[in-house]
Amino acid sequence: SIFERICSETVTVEFDDLGSEEKDILDKDISSLELPTRVITHLNQRDIRYIGQLIKMERRELKAKGFGSKSLNEVSSVLDGFGLKLNAPITGWIDPNQRTASDEDHKCR
Repeated sequence: SIFERICSETVTVEFDDLGSEEKDILDKDISSLELPTRVITHLNQRDIRYIGQLIKMERRELKAKGFGSKSLNEVSSVLDGFGLKLNAPITGWIDPNQRTASDEDHKCR
């Protein structure tokens, strides 16, 4: 996938340059992912609701009491299924609830 290529290189990619399928993945709500409830709850408490937000995070930023190595590995495994990783070099993603009409033009749905 394009994500695997992006995440394996050191090149930063703009959200606008992604295809509609990749954009849809980044806009996916984390509650729809196959993650344990405790992981989803922790991410929601940190106001992380979408894959696009999650991939901006670094492992050390997510580590907290009750969210250790096991939780990080579970998150990494799910992201890996999409060809993504934490701290992925994709910029320009905006929370779907905060996009303006002009932002929506680039979504190509």
